[in-house]
Amino acid sequence: MATERPNARMNWDLSQSIAYDGTRTPLKSTLFIVLCLAWVLPGLVGHDPWKYDEAVVFGAVTEMLRSHDWLAFSVAGEPTFERAPLFFWVAAAFAKVFGLVLPLHDAARLAVGFFMAATLALLSAASYELEGTRGVRLSVLLFLGCLGLLIRAHEMSTDLAGLTGVALGLYGIALASRRPWLGGVLTGAGVGMAFLGDGFLPVGVLAALMVALPATSPFWRTRSYATSMAIAAVVAAPLLAVWPVALTTVSPVALHKWMASATSSRWTDGFGQGDFLELLYFVRILPWYAWPAWPLAAWALWKGRRNLAARRDLMLPLVSFAAFFVVISVFGEARDVNALPLLLPLALLGAAEVDTLPRGAASALDWFGMTTFGDREPRDRRAMDRPRGARLPPQVQFPRRGARRAPHAHLARGGREVVALDAPRARELGGRDHDGMDADDDARPAAGRPRSQLSRDLREDRRRVAAELPLHRAPQPGRRAARAPRLLRQHPHDTR
Repeated sequence: MATERPNARMNWDLSQSIAYDGTRTPLKSTLFIVLCLAWVLPGLVGHDPWKYDEAVVFGAVTEMLRSHDWLAFSVAGEPTFERAPLFFWVAAAFAKVFGLVLPLHDAARLAVGFFMAATLALLSAASYELEGTRGVRLSVLLFLGCLGLLIRAHEMSTDLAGLTGVALGLYGIALASRRPWLGGVLTGAGVGMAFLGDGFLPVGVLAALMVALPATSPFWRTRSYATSMAIAAVVAAPLLAVWPVALTTVSPVALHKWMASATSSRWTDGFGQGDFLELLYFVRILPWYAWPAWPLAAWALWKGRRNLAARRDLMLPLVSFAAFFVVISVFGEARDVNALPLLLPLALLGAAEVDTLPRGAASALDWFGMTTFGDREPRDRRAMDRPRGARLPPQVQFPRRGARRAPHAHLARGGREVVALDAPRARELGGRDHDGMDADDDARPAAGRPRSQLSRDLREDRRRVAAELPLHRAPQPGRRAARAPRLLRQHPHDTR
């Protein structure tokens, strides 16, 4: 009995483990985690603070470590009351722990990786509750592929802490139908984390979602959902109160200034004529900001339009996107970072029907990604087999894309074009070229030769080359011997 080679066994197991069938295997889970880390980690260290947000955060973290005051934030000695505290606290903790081995700003920026990793894990968990095992990876990959996330997810910004809180609240709501008590606790924790991370705006989007769900679908008009939301309110209340109470211990003036900054919006100073255009700010940026999640989300809604009300996996992200969009457009400033929560429901929607995407649309998205972020594939794969700098022999040169050719022009060269063999090997077959002529002869003209004669010549050439080149596999025992493989491209007039 023949022994099986270890390498062949390993390759077969590898190909079975990465089959695109929606199942979860250790190998696919490991590759998925490696891919997420490869997206999150680059850019966290090795550079100075980039923009205004990073300068403010790093300045506040530096003052916290110098003065040991983790409640009264200041930048260059000037008090600042514009930001919520959670990201400052986590960044200062990372700077204190890793500041001995990394520059202080790089150590503080590790908080970005922490919040992004938590957001990806919570989005993956919410997708699992809605769509099962296959959605665990697809939704996260769609979220990571959005263009608007690329820069913001690698810079120090308090908005990332608010995004993590929104993801936690969304996961709690998705879990509430299966485990009401735990879902309520996580939803309340998400509301509190969103408030401590970015103030009232992320709290507003979650509150709008909690109210809109029972108003739009019977899935959430149940006693268990009401119980979950009551638990969420109880859990969120102390988290919403802890920061104002802490500011009161510093000074009543600090609380007043922070509340004035946190509750300010475009409506605070009145509504001018130019503010109407700002209401459409997020409509203008979403086509590029949420690419490629929004085309796949639109396809999912179109595919499930007939039974949309009966599909919980579509209704939750759809209502979430609508609630988030209304609240952010009306109360949020015209800043692209405020659109980050919109990417979460779009990623969940896009993953719902990605398996049913038409081949043409999938190829178009793949082409866009390759042309925008990667190298284009060679025009003809057969060109990759030749050494660098070498040219294909004249017998196997391929016409340029779009070049016009006369009908049956390939027959005028006696079938040279259709033979995919290199010229030296063909000349070993009795010193004759692969079109049946001597190597030094010119191609026979096609003038005066009927089409049937040309087809018979081509068939004869194929039979002769296939018989003289021992390239076919030996027949397996107990099975009928297979035909010799066709080494030549099938001619359109050859009916054999």
